[in-house]
Order: sequence, then C-alpha cells, then structure tokens
Amino acid sequence: MNNKILPLILLCMAVSFSSHGQKRMDRSVNAYNERDINPTLTADGKTMLMMRKYRVGAVWHMMISRKTKAGWTKPLTVDAYNDYVDMYGKHGFFLTYDGKGMYFSSRKRPGVGRYDVVYAEFNNGKLGEIVNFGKPINSLQDEGCPSVTADGKTMYFVKGTANDEGLITGKIYVAKRRGKESWSEPVEIKGAGINTGFETKPVILPDGQTLVFASSRSGGKGGFDLYMTRLENGSWSSPVPLDFMNTSDDDTHASIPALGNVAYGHQMHEEESIDLYMYKVPEELQQGKLIMAYGKVFDGNKTPVKGFLSVFDNQTGRQIQKVKLDKEGEYFTILNEGKMYDLFFYSSDGTKVFTSRNFDATDLDETIRSREKIQLDNLNRGTSFVLNNVKFDYNSTDLGDFAEGELNRLAKFMQKNASTKFKIKVELQDYRESDEPSNELSEEKESEDGTVVYHNDRTEQQAEVIKEFLVGKGVSEDQISFENVAVAIPEQNRLNTVEINVTVE
Repeated sequence: MNNKILPLILLCMAVSFSSHGQKRMDRSVNAYNERDINPTLTADGKTMLMMRKYRVGAVWHMMISRKTKAGWTKPLTVDAYNDYVDMYGKHGFFLTYDGKGMYFSSRKRPGVGRYDVVYAEFNNGKLGEIVNFGKPINSLQDEGCPSVTADGKTMYFVKGTANDEGLITGKIYVAKRRGKESWSEPVEIKGAGINTGFETKPVILPDGQTLVFASSRSGGKGGFDLYMTRLENGSWSSPVPLDFMNTSDDDTHASIPALGNVAYGHQMHEEESIDLYMYKVPEELQQGKLIMAYGKVFDGNKTPVKGFLSVFDNQTGRQIQKVKLDKEGEYFTILNEGKMYDLFFYSSDGTKVFTSRNFDATDLDETIRSREKIQLDNLNRGTSFVLNNVKFDYNSTDLGDFAEGELNRLAKFMQKNASTKFKIKVELQDYRESDEPSNELSEEKESEDGTVVYHNDRTEQQAEVIKEFLVGKGVSEDQISFENVAVAIPEQNRLNTVEINVTVE
C-alpha cells in the first residue's frame, strides 16, 4: 500500500511573482510572439488546456500541456477539437477537475439552438464521443461556457447571445444532474448584483462554493472584468472584482486549481502578442480549504478493480457522493472543509474485500492532497483486510462513533458471501500490566504466583461486542470465529489502539 497525504503547497514548484503579484509563464508554454489564451487547469494544477493562434494562419488551436518536475511540457494539439474549432470556438470549454472530461460550447449540427452545451470524455489528450445534453439545458437561445463542480453534480453556464467569436454573454444559470446525461430545469443563480445580463464564462472553483465570472457591467477597468462571488446560505454574495487580474483590456478568463493561491489567465502585450500568466490570489479571495483525494484501486494481480467509492458524512452517516472507478481503477473526489468523511471502497460484484478511509476536514489549515494506491484482494482463503473504521472508545468496550457503519458493511458483505467463513482478530497494540490498578489498567487476572495483576487487555470482551453486533444483523455464528491478541510494545511507540483484522478461512 502506498499512501501519501501531503499539503498541496509543498507539492507545487516555487513561484516567484513580481511586485504586482503576477508572473508570465515560461516559454515552454508561451510561444514567442504568438497568441496564447484561456489556460484551463485540473484541480491538482498538473494538466492545462489552452488556445493558441499563430500569426501565420487565422485558426485557433486547442493545446494540452502537463506539469512535471522539470516544468510544463511543450503543448501538443488536441486534434479532435481542432478539427471543428470553427464550430466550438476558443472561449467556451471547461476541463473537468479530474481531467477525465470536457464540457464546451458547440454549434455543430444536429443541435437544439445555435450554440449548445455538450460533453465528451477526455483521455490522454483525445476526445471521446460528443454528447449534446439537449433540453432542458439547451434551448433556442445560445447556451455555452459551461463549468461543473468537482463531483459532477452541478453545472453553471450562460444563456444569452453569442458574438462572432463564440463568446456567449447573458445570464448565468445552474442545473443539477439527475442521471448520466439528464439534468434538471436550469434556473438563474440568485444574489445581489448577480446576473445583470452582461455575464459570461462562469467557473465554479474546486470547493464548489466559489464562482468566478466575467462581466461587461459598468464600473470596471476594461470592457470585461473578472468578479468573484461565494455561495452563502443558498444565495450568492455580492460580486467582488478581481483587481489583481483585471486590466484595461477585456478580461474574461480565470482558472484556479484546488490550492487556491494561484490563478491562471492571459494578458495582451503592445506587440499584440498574448501570453499566459500566473497571478497570486490575495488570501481574502482564496477559495475554501479542502482535501483532494485521488488514486487507484487494484486487486492482488494489479488489475484495475471495477467498483465504486462512496463518500459519507461521518457525523450523519449520509452518503454525499458515489464515484464510479474508471477503467483504470482511478478515483477522484474533493472533500470540503467542515466535515469528517468516510471513504468506502468496494468492488461491483462483491467478490473482493472492501476497505475504508477516514478524513478529518473539520478545521483545515491548508489544502491537502491525498494520493493512495488501494488494494482490494480477491476473496480467497488467507486473504485479510483491516476494518479501519471499527474503533473502541479509550479503555472501553464501547464501540467508537463510526464503528457501526463499518460493521454494517461487514455484516452485509458476510451475508452476500454466506458460504465463506471469516476469522476476526481483535488485537491490542499496547498491552500493559502492573501490580497496581489505574484508570487504564482496570482489568484483573491472576499471575503464575497467584497474585493479582492489573492490565488493559479488553480484547475478549471487545470481540464479544463485535460478535453480538454481527449476529444481531443476521450473520450466522457458524460463519465467524475470533482471535484475541494483546501485544506489548516499547513505551515510546505506545498508541493504546485496537486493530480489527478480518481473514478469509
């Protein structure tokens, strides 16, 4: 198992900004004396789409670049998009935060209106089959410039009128996903100073609570300026101008990865070339802190698992999100600050073991990236797995706050595999004893010389608690056996923890 949980800020290359808080991206992505615009990045900030127009020729090209330890790679063309770039335009595309899909504006027939919102899977720089969502997302008006939350459940887009370059200006709408390709009736987003009728290119940030958009409303620095609003108690706050990015030109584009302290955009120069830029985001304008959890799930043969990741709110037990593992066994999810999360990994057919992970995001100091390789072994004799969520209260036989949910999963798993027997090992990893009792050493046993010894081994009683729970949920007593183990470890390594390990017999 390879588990890496690191502050995202430590994983980003150091960036030296000018006194104005901005930096032109280097020539690995900016072509000399050409026009590079609209950088759009994944949540981890490591994949970027952009548009490029060479001085020789009048066609825009979509390009893709990836960030490595050595810097950004030379951009390569996204040919499937470029083949119809006159139908898709240069403005209305959005790369999903996991980098697996693209939403964009299209006037390619057949369609509903002149410009429609469409989607295609995106894999290694290649577009899959293009899906037009039809009604109610699209209408006889122009719809486009879509942006979707990290969980894929909410879409923001513009409904209005497109100009000659395919930039759609109007009002911002929101719709909720109802199925793989089905969406609710779109409604205008609500809030003071929102939707003046001159908005375009809304981008919902990875936290799902912060929206950046461009508007040509009066009072700005240029024709279009960038603004930010936050979702607060069901309504959007009064927009704040992003003056650290706004100029006297038209500023319509911003992309901000999960870390939140750097924005990406573009600027025009006197020689009429346009370059990609990075901007330092003031702390008061940064999106909420979060945990970005992603990785790969495979079996004992290193084959990608077909299955799911279910994300639960640990306090309420409510399922927040269900993520289908992709064909490579990969998963991606964003965990916003303010909750404790339970991540449950399992196979579709139930022929493999399951596992869980807990994340405490109640009070984050910084955004965190958690990358993990997770192994779900086949249900063969000798296969074992740990119940990470089954804990007991300190020095007690009472189940911890989140143990029942995990034991419910185990009970259902055992019932689904009723012909399989399991041994459950309850292991105390900090056994201690003394001839004097204490709050911790409250259990008694008789030593070889007949004296009473006080200790902290409650594994036999704890095993009985687990057994009663499982049998109460319908598991046959004949299907389960128990082993109780107490291990003494050096004082400096003491954790006073109990681990529950399940083995297939």
